[in-house]
Amino acid sequence: MKKPESKLIFPRACRLFKDVEEAGFARLCECMHVKELHLKNNETFIRESDPCNRIGVVVLGAVQLSRQRFDGSRAVLEAIREGGAFGMTYAFRDAKSMGISIRAVGDAVVLLFDSDSIPRPCHKLCPAHLHFLHNLLTVMSQTTFQIKRKLRILSQRTIRGRLLLFLRILAKREQAKEFDIPFDRQALADFLCVDRSALSAELSKLRRERKVESVKNHFKLLG
Repeated sequence: MKKPESKLIFPRACRLFKDVEEAGFARLCECMHVKELHLKNNETFIRESDPCNRIGVVVLGAVQLSRQRFDGSRAVLEAIREGGAFGMTYAFRDAKSMGISIRAVGDAVVLLFDSDSIPRPCHKLCPAHLHFLHNLLTVMSQTTFQIKRKLRILSQRTIRGRLLLFLRILAKREQAKEFDIPFDRQALADFLCVDRSALSAELSKLRRERKVESVKNHFKLLG
C-alpha cells in the first residue's frame, strides 16, 4: 500500500460531495482526518474486527463488501464502483467493530473518513460540511432502499427467480437490456446466496432458452 499523497483526489462524481467546491473539500478532509489509500487487486483494507469508525469513497476502481458465514464461506453484500460511498450503515451504529470486510476489486484508490468527526463539525461550521451532512443523509436513505431491494431478490424461491430479478433491476437502472454486472461468477453466486455450480447450470438453461446472453460479467436480456 502506498502512502497517501499530500493533495487528496477530489471525487467530484460522488454524491456525498454534491454542491461542495474543491476548496471546501480540502477543508473537509482536514476536519475529518481523511486518508487516501492506493490499493492492489484483492487487497483487504477493512476487516470485520476493525473499529467501527470509518466511511469510504471509491475514487478509482471498485471495492467489494463481504461477511464471513458460520461455515467459513463468504457472503458478498455488494460491490461499490467508482464514485460510490460505503460503510455509512455500519460506521454509525452502536458497535465496536465493523462486522464486514472490504477489499479492492482490481487496483483502486479509496478515501477513508473518520466517522466520529462527521456529526461534530469544527467551530467554523463551513458550508461544505453542511452540504456533506445533507448529502450523507440522502445517500444513507438510498442505501436503505438498496438493502430492501436485495431482500426482494433473496425472497425469490428459485435461483432462476433471483438471477432474473437481479438482471432486470440492473437493466432498469442502466436503461438498457445489455450491461455489465459488478461481480464475477463466484461473487454473483455469493451475492444471490446460491451455489456457484447451480447458478452456472441455471444460467446455461437461460441461454439455451434464449432468455439471456452472457460473456463473463457482460449480460444481455433477450426475453
